[in-house]
Amino acid sequence: MTEVADHHRHITNEEWLEVLKRSVHVSEIDGIEFPKFPPAELQSMTVGSANEDALQEAYNFYKEVKEQAVRLGNPIGLDSKILDFGCSWGRYLRFFWRDTYAKNLLGVDIDPDVLKISADLKVPGVLSRIDPRGDLPFESSSLSHAFSYSVFTHLPENISLHWIKEIARVLKPGGVFVFTVEPPRFIDFVADIPVNAESAWHRGLRAALGNPDEARRKAARGELVYLPTGGGDYRAADVYGDAVIPESYARTKWSEYFEVAEYIDEPNRFWQAVVVARRR
Repeated sequence: MTEVADHHRHITNEEWLEVLKRSVHVSEIDGIEFPKFPPAELQSMTVGSANEDALQEAYNFYKEVKEQAVRLGNPIGLDSKILDFGCSWGRYLRFFWRDTYAKNLLGVDIDPDVLKISADLKVPGVLSRIDPRGDLPFESSSLSHAFSYSVFTHLPENISLHWIKEIARVLKPGGVFVFTVEPPRFIDFVADIPVNAESAWHRGLRAALGNPDEARRKAARGELVYLPTGGGDYRAADVYGDAVIPESYARTKWSEYFEVAEYIDEPNRFWQAVVVARRR
């Protein structure tokens, strides 16, 4: 697999971001072929933005993952084996390409079409398709880090608990897992959507929420709130929708496998909440 240039491993995070932004329009930089980007429409459909904007948005979470790994005493290095759970078109794999070898970057997704696109774009890493109720194709205690951006925000409780257990299985003790969830304030966001909203997605969200007060009470009791909206191909409503995970839920339901070090609910930094967990 193609590796980044040696000096890329020693530049700052901000400088690396600028290199990646340049790669949107330039395929070869410093003698290295960079992965291409999918059409802007596909990028926006999956992550809400495209090209330089998509990279800038991803950068904040990328930096958070690295900083939290340092705080938990397990910094990311060349020997780290890193899982991107729900890798889509490889937005984050591009970032972590400078931090470890491409063979140590592992991306999984349920969508075979987007995985083929990533492979055709020459996204670095080993890409694998998973079934919504399947297993990860890795040995137990074989990975050092995992991250997941805007995936557990969409999983019903049975699927969410299945993948928490499975990610815990493949992480080494002390392994770091950083991922995002929708905090309870997401209920207020959906409750404020007009029932006749122009966006079909917004209308579906509002209809799936039902009684906002009951959803708020459920979240206050520390329960997962699931809206069975569905998401098209490979994402039926029984495996994909919109999920709210309160901090108390994260700290209790996942405690068998993970110590939740932080639950960061700061909308000025991240629209979703960031959960920082360490494998027990």
